[in-house]
This record gives sequence, C-alpha cells and structure tokens, in this order.
Amino acid sequence: MTIVSSQNCIDIFHVIGLKYGACSSSLREKLFINEHEIQDFSKSLYQSIKCEVLVVSTCDRVEFYFLENNIEMVTQVIFRKLSLGDEQVFRKILAASYKYSKHSALQHLFRVAAALDSHIIGEPQIFGQIRSSHRIGKETGAIRSQLNNILEHAYFAAKRVRKETNIGQGPVTIAAAAIRVARDINGDLSHCKAAIFGNEEATIFLSEHFKAANLRNFIFISENTDNSDQSPTNFVGEIANYDETAKILMLVDIAIISTNSLNYVITKEMIKSVIKKRQYKPLFILDVGVPSVIDPAIEDIDEVFLYNLDDLERIALKGKNQRGSALAEAEQIIDEELERFTKRINGKNIEPLLREIINSMNQERLEVLKQKPNLSSEAVSQLLVNRLLHIPITTIKELYTDEELDERTELLIRKLFTSTAKWKGDTGEF
Repeated sequence: MTIVSSQNCIDIFHVIGLKYGACSSSLREKLFINEHEIQDFSKSLYQSIKCEVLVVSTCDRVEFYFLENNIEMVTQVIFRKLSLGDEQVFRKILAASYKYSKHSALQHLFRVAAALDSHIIGEPQIFGQIRSSHRIGKETGAIRSQLNNILEHAYFAAKRVRKETNIGQGPVTIAAAAIRVARDINGDLSHCKAAIFGNEEATIFLSEHFKAANLRNFIFISENTDNSDQSPTNFVGEIANYDETAKILMLVDIAIISTNSLNYVITKEMIKSVIKKRQYKPLFILDVGVPSVIDPAIEDIDEVFLYNLDDLERIALKGKNQRGSALAEAEQIIDEELERFTKRINGKNIEPLLREIINSMNQERLEVLKQKPNLSSEAVSQLLVNRLLHIPITTIKELYTDEELDERTELLIRKLFTSTAKWKGDTGEF
C-alpha cells in the first residue's frame, strides 16, 4: 500500500473507529488498548498497512486516522488485528464501527480534538490523549509529515475553541462542581485538609476526585470504635472516629459527610463553637448522605458553606448549559479552520499549473530561436514578447467586448503583467 506523495492529503485521509457506548461490554474489553500497549500496537500496525496512522484509545472510543487510497483494505487489516483472528468478533467490530473520509474525516478529527464530540463537551482530557498518541506515532515512525501537518492544525483549532469560547468553562459533573466550590472557598487544594465522614460510595467517589485535584491530606472518620479498615485502600490518611467530630472540624478545610445515623451528627451549636475556635476561618461542608445528618440551621453561620447533592447538581447543570450555548461558537471556529487548512493544502497543489505556464513560455522561446536563428537578440526579444502577449491581449479585448472586464479582473491583470518599474510611455504596438 503506497501513497503518491503529490496527492492531496485530504483526498486520502480517513478515520475508522468505534464508540464503546455502541458496543457490548465483552466487545469493549477486546477493543480497549491501554496506554502501555499503544506503542507496540502502533508500530505493528504501521508495519502491516505501510501508511501513516494514528491510534487513539480512550475511555469511550478507539479510533484510527490514516492516509491511504484503499480504505477498505486498511479497515480489514485494522479490525482483524483487533479481533485477534476471531471471525465472529471481526464481524461485530465491523457492524458497530463508523468511518469518515476526506473532508468529513478532517472535520471529525477537528471536533474530537476540540472535545466537541466527547460525552462531556469541552472536557480537556481528549486533547492530551491525542497528543500523547501523536508522540508515540512519531517515535514509532507511523506518523510523518502529512499526518503530522493535519494533527498540528487540529491542535491549533482546538486551542482556538478553548481560548475564544466558554466550551471548557463551568463544572458539568457533581464532582467537578464540588471541586470548583472548594477552590472558590479555599484556593489551592494542595494546602487543604479534608475530613471524610463515613465509607459510603458517594464519599469515596468525591474523595477520589479531590485527590485527583491535588488534595493530599485526609482524615477518615469511622463509625466503628475500633477504627479498622475505614480508609479506602488507595488513600493514605489519618483515622479517627465520631467522638472526635468537633475536634476534627477545627483542623480541616473541607468535610464530606455521609453516615447511617438517624440523628444530626453536626449541630448548629457544635459548629458555632468550632468556627470560633477556628478564628472564623471558612469551612466547606458537603452533605452527601440520605437522610441528612447535618442540622440545616448551620447555613445561618456566615463562615460555613453547606452544600448537598442537589446544590452540586444545579451547579453542574448550569455548567452544561453554559457549554451548550458555546457550542455554536466552537463549531464556527472549526468550520473556519477547516476552510483555512483546506485552502492551505490545495495551495500546495498549484505546482502543475505553474509548471504548465513555465513550460509554455519556454516552448515559445525555443520556437522563436528555431524559426529565426539569425535575428539579433533585440529582435528575438521583441518577437518573443509579442508572442507571449498575443493570447493575453486577445483575451483582455474579449473581456472588454463582453463587458466582463470588471475592476477586480483589471487589477489582477495589472498585477500579473505590469512591471513595477516606472512607466516611460508606449514602447510597442498592439
């Protein structure tokens, strides 16, 4: 499989892929290529198909971008490689897959890189994942100049979208909303300490996201008196119990609370005392339990910021709406960059036209020298000028007669044929 180097890269650009949402769980397991496998897979695939190829594998998709005339042959090779020779799996992959070619493939890449095709619109992870796969492809030799140029312009478009729109602004998940509020209250989370009350799914889920957001100091509060096995296995933190609640709240900046108690664990009187001892430093409390174990009256205390799951959901919904309103602006930027890139690529293909013009001029020169070998150089140059200008002058007269010589055309003609040297009057006839 080879590519003609002078061929427009857009004409041979394709993408094939699958979104995991359209696949069964068993098929998803076979399709997923983890980050440690991409390098070997990319290198092996390039050796099989002999064309530039980018392998992108994320938590919700696997895609292959490549430059080749024969899309069907490459598709067969890639999907059979994924299916590991299992014909039934191959057919399932083929049935669940999608493919785009030429301009549609280019548009798909630009939208994916800008996170307009993501489950969460505007999420930044996909941009980094594509760039990581790009780096691996270059290291293995699977990506060279043509695909590299396409990818670089996709990154440029994605950066414009993120810079010029609000597509990435505003939290769109409960966890992101919680982190946004925590940062608004406390600033850099790496300097904060969090208390995790209970070992429920919601508290652990939020704890993991706070850890990913660079919060490192945790206290895990157990409902059991022996304090055994109360912190998640992937966390390092202190262990305490509910008898120490007031003392703990004096030490932390964030409290995430969910317990099985039927009574209020945190009361207004307790918090008033805690805030005073904290010298009125703000406290962010996340109430994720059902039923709540926090006295709602503590909201009356200025230094306490109490949020529950409904509050976080409203913030996330607002973020989704904000991103949705920015989508039209983002799509406009993608269209602009697609047009710009297409013009740039097509501009590289004017070489045949330029060569035709040069060859035509040289042919006239050779004809004059052949037909009039004894003419002086001045006579030869004058004859050559007359011949070279015969068709242009005839065409200009026809345009004038047909009333097609508008101002724009006249300016173009002057730009093509008139010298920058100062005009010194008529030097010839026409």
